[in-house]
Amino acid sequence: MQQGLFLFTWPDGYFLDVELKKRQQWFAEKYGKENCIMYSTDTITLQSIQEALQWGGLFSSKKLIICKWIPDDKIGTGKAGAVITKFFEGLLGDDDIHLSPDIILVFVSIDPDKRLRLYKILSEKASVKSFPELNEAKIAEFIKGQLGDYFEQRIADYLIQFVWKDLFRIEQECDKIKTYMKYTNGTKLTDADLGNIVYTPVQVNAFGVLDAI
Repeated sequence: MQQGLFLFTWPDGYFLDVELKKRQQWFAEKYGKENCIMYSTDTITLQSIQEALQWGGLFSSKKLIICKWIPDDKIGTGKAGAVITKFFEGLLGDDDIHLSPDIILVFVSIDPDKRLRLYKILSEKASVKSFPELNEAKIAEFIKGQLGDYFEQRIADYLIQFVWKDLFRIEQECDKIKTYMKYTNGTKLTDADLGNIVYTPVQVNAFGVLDAI
């Protein structure tokens, strides 16, 4: 297992995104934002990644390099392309080549195709960090953490029914609920209020939200 080599995967991207932001913030505070490099499949080039792996920072040689949606993702988030994929396969698949101890290289793929050679190399040599998908009880706990004092089980039940497991959406809807309660100095959210505030595929009443606020 190579030190400083990571693969982050997750059936849903929310906690993967939280984990990345936490690590980026920590690294930037300690070593500087300029030493934290983020690539995605539409921005990475062979020259840029080669330079990033060799470049030494002005005040710090430490580098955090994040490659999003590599290896290729089964859900189609992005495709790295043959040139980039072969470069990483050659670099990481060669037992005689080791990353500098000053480099942290993180690959991010929500649901990587496990048939790919690059995935197989990373599964053997990288520290793999993955998270199980949340069940209904865990989603309710997540909602409780988002709403705080405004939490009611019926609100959680409503969000789970209409939004289900999209935690990005659930977070947005919880923010809307908290904003409404603060602006109205409310202590109790009625079913009618909830129907006006929360976006659902079957009913959208944006004007009702504005009128309520």
